[in-house]
Amino acid sequence: MAIDGVLLVMFIYAMFWVNVEKDAGLYSGIVTISPMFAFFFLLGLNRGIEEWLLHRKDKAYYHEWLGSLLFLSIFLIILFGER
Repeated sequence: MAIDGVLLVMFIYAMFWVNVEKDAGLYSGIVTISPMFAFFFLLGLNRGIEEWLLHRKDKAYYHEWLGSLLFLSIFLIILFGER
């Protein structure tokens, strides 16, 4: 729970830093939404690690890690597709 809270605070700070900064208009669209992708990627990764540590026999951590990799792949597809 504490790590989720820290990730949320870092996400809010990053969104304000990227989108409200005086030079925010210079960034491309993918850069302005990159904190959102990073937040969901790290959140899924963290939850997968927690499941792996606590409920290793249930193997639910595979689902969390797969979702995390999905967010990472979507971000990379959009990033390279924008160029």
